[in-house]
Amino acid sequence: SRGFRKTPGQLALRRVVSLIAAAVGLVVAAPLMAVIALTIKLDSRGPVLFVHERAGYRGHPFRLLKFRTMHDQIDASDRSVWHRDDQHRITRVGRWLRKLRLDELPQLWNILKGDMDLVGPRPEIAENVKLMTELIPYYGLRHVVRPGLTGWAQVRYGYSVSLEEVTEKMRHDLFYIKHMSFWLDLRILVDTAKIALFGRRAQ
Repeated sequence: SRGFRKTPGQLALRRVVSLIAAAVGLVVAAPLMAVIALTIKLDSRGPVLFVHERAGYRGHPFRLLKFRTMHDQIDASDRSVWHRDDQHRITRVGRWLRKLRLDELPQLWNILKGDMDLVGPRPEIAENVKLMTELIPYYGLRHVVRPGLTGWAQVRYGYSVSLEEVTEKMRHDLFYIKHMSFWLDLRILVDTAKIALFGRRAQ
């Protein structure tokens, strides 16, 4: 489909907007991020940041940054590709960070580095991409643009923990890629702010 062939001009414009937004965001949010980092250290043991390998533009792996929201321990008995969360490991501070989406703030640095854009499909865990590409038709098309800090599937569908849910969320991602525009990005950013402040029902 012609809609999935993005011109260099389209991608360059998105990159410029994302760079400006990330640079301004990092400067404005720096004091808040310092407070969050201190609170995480006081609340539980472990590093301030959670670093995980994700699949980015054209499937290339990169190291995604987030504020740590869970206790720093892993249950080695559960390695399922569909295991997305572990509620009993979430810290007290982490619960609030997730609710307000503040755990994603370090990804502004990923945007500056060129790993991500402001809006786009959320980056998938790198080791899961091969399996999902085999199971879900056209899954690889998610990688024709850079992943985003937020995205259409993120605000319209939410969390996914099964093959059926991941497939439906992927359809939202492909809709976004085919129809992406400045105005659609603006709508996604407004919806993201509403969800962070008032919950998912506010979108």
